[in-house]
Amino acid sequence: MTLYGERMRVQLLERAEAEGTSRWTATIPPQVRVKIAHLFKAENSYLNVLNGDRFAAFVAARVSRSEGLLLDTVTFDDLARMEDQGLFLSFVEAIHAQAVVDGYVGRSQEFVDSVNKIFDAHRVAFRLVAGASQIVPLDSYELHTTVVEPVIRLLHGRPDLHGVQIAYMNSLNEIADGKPADAITDAGTALQETFKALHVPGKVLGDQIKSVRLSGQLPGRDAPMLDAVVKAMEWVASERNQNGDAHNVTDAKLDDAWLIVHVVGALIVRLVGSPRE
Repeated sequence: MTLYGERMRVQLLERAEAEGTSRWTATIPPQVRVKIAHLFKAENSYLNVLNGDRFAAFVAARVSRSEGLLLDTVTFDDLARMEDQGLFLSFVEAIHAQAVVDGYVGRSQEFVDSVNKIFDAHRVAFRLVAGASQIVPLDSYELHTTVVEPVIRLLHGRPDLHGVQIAYMNSLNEIADGKPADAITDAGTALQETFKALHVPGKVLGDQIKSVRLSGQLPGRDAPMLDAVVKAMEWVASERNQNGDAHNVTDAKLDDAWLIVHVVGALIVRLVGSPRE
């Protein structure tokens, strides 16, 4: 039930937007932290009954491994009062990921829907994406749903594409950890592994691209589309050479990494086929 104060806040927000004022922000206000902490409290109460009071500890362990922090558990108060926004978003991802691992997919989707509803109500420019248990910026969301999620569905349960899945998920995890150079390298590896699964010869990505061009293995019903795909692949190879972590270059940006990941994802779907329903 939405109470008076919240209804008035939303009305004022919508009135300002109707007058042309954008209220979207990348800063998470305290009210959002408290509301999501209540969601966690509900999840924790439910899942602890089913798995022996271990849910919060498992969530904390995920964040501890990722962030390098000494954490035994996490509580409602911890989340509600957490001032480190990056750490807070890591916990949101970990809560969803742990619910999925525990097998409670239905509740995990409810958690995603509720988190995104809270973000929307407060015009917080993030989305929690179920397929990858990841927070993405709102300006990346459309590409994420049209490219990244189809790739994740396509690769799931495909032993022949296991190497592709590992590399592609690594690239997403590197972005989440703020390591764009590593993400670019892993995305390039995912493309290499895709070619390898398709039996394309070549030890490095550039050689594989040349082999594909010569063999005509790339899908494409007309020359312009084929040229566009090949040029995109060459660009991925070039970016990996210039900005990948294998070459100790540190000037890669997260925007560069997102672009590479989206391009590679689109190419994987194009090369391997549409994801299964």
